[in-house]
Amino acid sequence: GMPEIKQVLAIDTEVFVEKTTAENDRITAEILIEYTVLYMPNGDDLSVKSVTFKNQQTFLINAAGIEDEYRCVIKCCAEQTEITNVNGRRLSVRSVVKCSPHIENISEFAIPSDITGIDDVQVQEDICPMNVIVENITDVLDINENIELPVGKDPFYRVIKSNASISDVSFNVASNELTVKGNLNICTLYESDGVTKNLQIIENEIPFSEVIFVENDSDSLDWNLDYALTAFNAEAAEDSDGEKRILHITAAIKFDVTSSENLSVKMLSDAYSLTCDFD
Repeated sequence: GMPEIKQVLAIDTEVFVEKTTAENDRITAEILIEYTVLYMPNGDDLSVKSVTFKNQQTFLINAAGIEDEYRCVIKCCAEQTEITNVNGRRLSVRSVVKCSPHIENISEFAIPSDITGIDDVQVQEDICPMNVIVENITDVLDINENIELPVGKDPFYRVIKSNASISDVSFNVASNELTVKGNLNICTLYESDGVTKNLQIIENEIPFSEVIFVENDSDSLDWNLDYALTAFNAEAAEDSDGEKRILHITAAIKFDVTSSENLSVKMLSDAYSLTCDFD
C-alpha cells in the first residue's frame, strides 16, 4: 500500500475536457482533473514517492439562447492548486480551474438582392462585406507509441510523473484534405532500476500528422485551427528481454477546424414602385 506521507514536495495538475454539450440555455463541460503528488514518505526510505489521483467534474456555464446545434469549444486550465497533508494518509486538495468557452452558431439568412416581375420598380443597392463560415469540423487523433530508453540508461523502476505539451503545429490544405503536423513533447521523471534508484529525467518528442477531409478547399478561404490535448498517459513497459526499458504513451489530440470566407454581398437597401407597395 501507499506509505505514510512525511512531506509533500510538489503537486502537478492537468485538466482535460472530455465532453462538451450545449442545450437549455447553458453549456455543460465534463472535465477530468488529474493530480500527481511528489512526496517524501515516513520511515527510513529516503526516495521520492508519487501518487496520482483523478477527479471528474461537471462545469455548467449559463448561455442564454444557446441550443444543441451550436458549436462550443471550451479550453480549461488549472490556475492554482493548494495541497495540505492532513494526517499522513489523507491529502486535502483545492484547485481553481478556469474554463473559457467559444460559441458559434451557424445560421442561414435570406438577403434580397433583386426584384423581378415589376416593370416600374427602382432599387437602391449596397455592397455589404461579410465573413461567412463555410465549414466547422471536429477531429480526434489517437496516439499510441512506445519509446525505448537510450542505451546506457538503467531500466525504469517506476514512473513518477510525465507531462505532455503540443508544439510546432502547422497545417496546409490541398485536394480537399487539411493536413496537420506537429510534435507531442513529453517530459518524464522516473526512478531508475539500478544499483541505487536514482531519479532520472528524459525528454522525448513524438511527431504526429493527421489528415482531415474538407468539402471546400478554395484558395479564397481563411482557416482557423484550435487543438487541445484531451487525454494523456505514460507508463513503463517491458521490452523483448523482459526489462522495463519502454515508455508506453497513449494520448488524444482534439482538432477544431473552421473555414470562412470574406464576401462582398450585393443587397437591396431601398425599392420604389408606383404600382406596388413594399413592406
